[in-house]
Amino acid sequence: MRHGRRDLTHAEIRKELRDLGASVVDLGDVGNDIPDLLVGFCDRDFLVEAKSAKGELSDGQSKFAKEWRGQPPIVLKT
Repeated sequence: MRHGRRDLTHAEIRKELRDLGASVVDLGDVGNDIPDLLVGFCDRDFLVEAKSAKGELSDGQSKFAKEWRGQPPIVLKT
């Protein structure tokens, strides 16, 4: 199992979402290209991938997003 690696902006994005009133579960240690955060906001759930302004999805993250049958992951950048 490949464990996650956090982008430098991971904590900043997590904090901003919480400051907006969202529930946030950090999935960063799950690995295997699972998005970084599970976010609950306005009675909806979102998968969120945290990236720096120039950050790009890895091939595995792109594959996960294409194969996921739920709401597609959101990429948030600083």
